[in-house]
Amino acid sequence: MNRRAKLTLLIVSILLSAGIKAAEIISAPVAGLKVNFLGDKFTPGKLTNFPSVSKTAESLENAYAAYFLGYNSEYLYVYIEADGNSLVLRDRGYQNGDGFHLTIGRARNDGADTDEFYVLGFSAKDGWSRKMSWYYNVDLKMGSLGDDVKFKTFIKEGKICFETLIPWRIIKPYHPWLGNKIGFNLCFVKAVNEYDKIYNFIVPDNKMQSEQSGRKYIELSFENPGQTGKTYSLPQRHNYRNGDELKTDIAGFAKKSGRSHFSLTIEDDEKKVVAIKTFDIKIQKGEFRRSLSYGNIVLSPGDYYVRIKENGSEIGLHRITIIEEINLKDALKSVESAKGKVSNGTLSTLKFRITETEIELKKLKPYESCGKLNSSIAQLKQSITLLQSGIDPLSGIRGTFRRAYTSQIDSAIRPYSVYVPEGYDKSRKYPLLVYLHGSGQDDRVLERSDFIKEGFIVVAPNGRGVSNCYYSKESQQDIKEAIDDVEREFSIDPQRVVLSGFSMGGYGVFRTFYENPSRYSAIAILSGHPDLASRMVRKNSISFSEKKYLQSFYKIPVFIYHSKDDLNCPYILMKEVADNLKSAGSNVSFAEDENRGHGNMSPEAKEKYISWLLKFVEH
Repeated sequence: MNRRAKLTLLIVSILLSAGIKAAEIISAPVAGLKVNFLGDKFTPGKLTNFPSVSKTAESLENAYAAYFLGYNSEYLYVYIEADGNSLVLRDRGYQNGDGFHLTIGRARNDGADTDEFYVLGFSAKDGWSRKMSWYYNVDLKMGSLGDDVKFKTFIKEGKICFETLIPWRIIKPYHPWLGNKIGFNLCFVKAVNEYDKIYNFIVPDNKMQSEQSGRKYIELSFENPGQTGKTYSLPQRHNYRNGDELKTDIAGFAKKSGRSHFSLTIEDDEKKVVAIKTFDIKIQKGEFRRSLSYGNIVLSPGDYYVRIKENGSEIGLHRITIIEEINLKDALKSVESAKGKVSNGTLSTLKFRITETEIELKKLKPYESCGKLNSSIAQLKQSITLLQSGIDPLSGIRGTFRRAYTSQIDSAIRPYSVYVPEGYDKSRKYPLLVYLHGSGQDDRVLERSDFIKEGFIVVAPNGRGVSNCYYSKESQQDIKEAIDDVEREFSIDPQRVVLSGFSMGGYGVFRTFYENPSRYSAIAILSGHPDLASRMVRKNSISFSEKKYLQSFYKIPVFIYHSKDDLNCPYILMKEVADNLKSAGSNVSFAEDENRGHGNMSPEAKEKYISWLLKFVEH
């Protein structure tokens, strides 16, 4: 295969990954989906062929792929098999093959796309992405599912096989015996040739891999248990205000009528018992559902555990939160009255935190505990107290935290994240590292960054959106104003401002430097893409694959990192751009890996990046 053909295949792959249909979906109607009850033995029964297929190239031949769903009171069981004598081990196999992803969430009464769901991903390749939570309620999540989720792959009689057990408690509040109707979708991704892939769907959904989008699904129906199993428990709420009634639902299947003894224990965060109530309940033969009411709770704000036992055996341990009370109107008045006594940046930050707290409280779902929100409320209350005492509550904060500024565009209060070194000394000038987040993320990704920080002050702009490629004027203005605010609040050397970005943020680096080359002394593109805006924002956006857009990069130090097996942002594109930058007179340092996928930098490559960055600290 020649270079141009390879590049074409890569671009088609990116198009489909971005939710753009590259080949027509072959679809057969699906009307309801029954899930078999399996008891304690998880083995597949009769398999069902996937009814819908999409491909990155129309010339690809369809191949056999089928699935089976089962359950018991504790687990959802998913089994998939497809033709093949070996597994293809690509990076992010749940997206690029071999692997699968699934949606499970709340089925709406009107059948419309749901905005309450989980998307979970499973990959044949070992590593961080082997079993992971991809999305939660339209937001990108990207976290490990942990050891409680069981997943294995194997080869049997000319078939590649995937098998997983997902505890219902991992995907609360969804359970076949409790709560609302459950919607489900499954997409098996088969790797073909060097770059191609075939998507096998239960329900065609080109938004299944997209953030900030609802998901399509088919409603599940669950086979009657027909045998005794472990009773399941689920609190009706996971967050409470003092005085609320605490109720926990229980459900199960009894082979005969009788009486069961239940206990509901409330424990503090250190598992010390703070309250207990017992229940003696008559259970009828067959399916049963009951509610256990502790009554109205009066506890100090914080996280607690509700432990449910049946006849001495534990059937559930659930984390709940007693919400910290705050009067947000009074808090806002306190901030307004401090105008002129502290910096405008501090006032904007506190106003943002008040607004953000109000939003988070309003959108809080009954099934969500909220310990992090509670901590934010407690910190906000402490800040207001300091402010009322004439003290700037942000002046001594170190580490990574969120600030805000009031925009000159529309007077909106906009957030950004900043890292301030522990030994910050305002008498010296610090280099500034600007970090642009990837698609689906926001500035808060800085909290999880493990790149070099000491010696730098680091700012992560929000960009006014999670997936806009920093292409709009508003996004560019956000970057500018975030940097301006940091320079007002902290001691920054304007001659040492390094612009960096990951994935979509890599394109953002190109775009931002192109708009304002005089502000930045160096740039770093980590697993980036030179033409992503054309695929994610609008066609014919500026492509930095074209040499004419690289003239302003003359003599600028550039660091580029990329792995050769990156299928989300193709290596070949950035390698060509690196060569073009050198031709344009840029001072390019290029670090590459062989098998690290998208963004999973090796220790050796990371050390090269850190050494490159430290030159600007030592300057």
